[in-house]
Amino acid sequence: MENCKHLIVGAGITGCTVARQIAESLGEKVLVIDKRDHIGGNCHSRINKETGIEFHSYGTHIFHTKIQRVWDFLNRFTEFNGYRHKVVTTYQGRTFHMPVNLQTINSFFGISLKPHEAEDFIQSKSAEENITDPQNLEEKAISL
Repeated sequence: MENCKHLIVGAGITGCTVARQIAESLGEKVLVIDKRDHIGGNCHSRINKETGIEFHSYGTHIFHTKIQRVWDFLNRFTEFNGYRHKVVTTYQGRTFHMPVNLQTINSFFGISLKPHEAEDFIQSKSAEENITDPQNLEEKAISL
């Protein structure tokens, strides 16, 4: 590339961001190369030709940030799907939200604690088990 001062190897999120910042902030030409035939690194999706359904080429990626300027920058180049990540687990035929929170505790024990009551309740349950020398992860978790 003629008069190119910068070479970025890798067209993943970092490479693309650095290249864009050099081009916009310094007004200089940048050459970005990658062994793949697309930009974005592992955060890449394609459309299945037979079904028309978009799928993630390298597995699902979840992007999140609280930094407004990062969000604004990325939204110049892409669209995001709305997504809320929830983890649940099943224990003895019942489903609970994870990680453990007040709703999990109330549901598991069939009670209705207020936030300020939860710590004392958990400490009393732990004390009932009286685990002084935990032998596995479950026992360690209960002891804490």
